[in-house]
Amino acid sequence: MQVSIPLALALMVLGGTIATVLAPMAYAWYRSSGCQGPGVLSTGGQLEVRWRGPLAHALQDSELFHRPRGTMSPSLPALRTREPAGNHHTHTPTRTGTRGQIQLALGFLSAERETSQLPDAAVRVSGPHTAVLLQHRGSLPDSARHVLQLSKIPVFPARDHVKLEGEIPLTLNDTADRVRWRSAHALDYAALLRTLVAEYPAAPYFGVLEDDLLIADNFSSTVLAAIAAHREEMGAEWGLLSLYNGVPLTENIRWGAITEMARTFCGGCGAVALVFRAAVVLPLAEYIESHCFELPVDMLIPSYLQLRRDLPAFEYTPSLAQHMGTVSTFRGNGKERARLKSPTFVYSGWQHLHTPPTKADSGFVGCYRDSRSSRDLPGLFDAGAAYSLTDCAALCSNYFFFGMQYGYECYCGNDYGRYGKVSDSKCARPCMRECKLPNACGGPSLNSIYWTGLTLGPGGQIDKAATKQARAHLQKVLC
Repeated sequence: MQVSIPLALALMVLGGTIATVLAPMAYAWYRSSGCQGPGVLSTGGQLEVRWRGPLAHALQDSELFHRPRGTMSPSLPALRTREPAGNHHTHTPTRTGTRGQIQLALGFLSAERETSQLPDAAVRVSGPHTAVLLQHRGSLPDSARHVLQLSKIPVFPARDHVKLEGEIPLTLNDTADRVRWRSAHALDYAALLRTLVAEYPAAPYFGVLEDDLLIADNFSSTVLAAIAAHREEMGAEWGLLSLYNGVPLTENIRWGAITEMARTFCGGCGAVALVFRAAVVLPLAEYIESHCFELPVDMLIPSYLQLRRDLPAFEYTPSLAQHMGTVSTFRGNGKERARLKSPTFVYSGWQHLHTPPTKADSGFVGCYRDSRSSRDLPGLFDAGAAYSLTDCAALCSNYFFFGMQYGYECYCGNDYGRYGKVSDSKCARPCMRECKLPNACGGPSLNSIYWTGLTLGPGGQIDKAATKQARAHLQKVLC
């Protein structure tokens, strides 16, 4: 079909006219549904928030968020990102097996830190049916980059988000710096989800992990085996599976189980280690991008579950990752992150917890090496006071073991022995609190390990009666 030049010019003019009329209408529609933060109204020094757009009903109705209402400020324009200079990733990704063989694609959301569990964590999650990549913001030490390259783990630089460079809405009574920091983290999270799908489009499951984690043995195979074993109770349309449980142990927890969890999980396990069903990933990424200013990402994810009530969420016990970070990447964050530990984490297997091996009537297990950079007992610890054995046992009551080090330091955990055993006589440091038990309080980077009395029954649940009896005895013999 041939079109004359005058007719073509007429069509171009007509098309431009239509575009001029429709563009403002389209943008107005977008502003009602796109990435928009709540407006703020200052009333007597208090910031009041009113939610708007697709998130509004989920948040207003949710028990998570009940906030006073104010007025809305204008919405912000669409999300834009700037590609980093040079190649998008540092080297060509090498996948484990073919795309059809990948069952679990995992990504680490990494930032520059003074200390980090990388690259050990990234290597430990690798498996025969698992693909791993890293999205990193900031500089990566040459030693870590070398190990990742040898392990064929690709590294993607995090993008700069142009949207964060201008004026941003102040939400949740946070400062502009803090809103910009948590919004960047949310956008990084969404970008990592998109990268995982783009790199491994055939994978049925995708996971995102923080970079300051200690990873349990057989991580990936345990995840895939757990999903397969619990397929019936999880159903075909589940949303996410948390591999990190931040709540204390109770007699109702069964080890090796997958249980449905509350959708308001931001206070319990956050977004430390999550696995998503493939169909959920891209809609979730879009949702996070669309509401990046409104909430931190560990609140945006449960708010998405509130909106999508057809997507159940589950958690696996014991935790397969332990939060090890002590310093936030945001300098103004006042949280004591050293205490954000999972009481159910086990590094190398939890079967031995049914019958904890002890050598003495006191519950003493033995003398074991420790490391300051990555503790053998990574749970709650406090080296700021002179603790007795009974003090430490009480502090660690939600764990299976406690360790005394250097005469007074107290550490907790559900496993021990990553750095090997030494002769019990090496744990010869005198206790700062009087104690006549031999080898009671460890030594320099040496833990005297004790059982807390916490006991599992045959079904994997805590045996409340046996635990009470064991602890009554230990209370009498410990000093």
